[in-house]
Amino acid sequence: MITPSVANAGAIVACPTDYTDSRLVKDKRGNIPFGYAFELYRYTILSATPVFVVSNGRILENGSDSPFQQTVTTTASVTVKVSVSVGVEAGVVGVFKSSVNSSIETTRTSSIQVSTTVTVLPHTTVIAEYGIDSYRIEFGASVWRTRPGGLCEEWGWYPQTTMAPTVFERWRVRNA
Repeated sequence: MITPSVANAGAIVACPTDYTDSRLVKDKRGNIPFGYAFELYRYTILSATPVFVVSNGRILENGSDSPFQQTVTTTASVTVKVSVSVGVEAGVVGVFKSSVNSSIETTRTSSIQVSTTVTVLPHTTVIAEYGIDSYRIEFGASVWRTRPGGLCEEWGWYPQTTMAPTVFERWRVRNA
């Protein structure tokens, strides 16, 4: 949480018209602080990188001179839950505090029995991992607070990183 003061308050500018979300600003008692009405948010996605989130795995080692086949199975139930909050807190008239949050929450549960057969060559180690294809999302929130007269105070830039699972699950087999 960031609490701007006179020394670090943002510039007073025209309010943006392309904001993504807005929240009514209230103090802890539910009152609207003097001089403020809304907090405006503009979310910007900076990158989305594919990642594999492992939920189950096996290590297969072959110390012999002959190859062998091994079937690996997973029956684990996995829930991936992501919750990200972008928040701003401000002291108002030195007594009250106002807190506003914008949250992103995603939940994905995987409960399935799947098998794969792996050939392990002589004197090698193989890693078989089961998981969910996901994305690492990097985004930021630009925040403004409305002021009297149709103006806004720049409230800050809040970079965030979160994981977003897809519906695709799979085995990934690789050499150790």
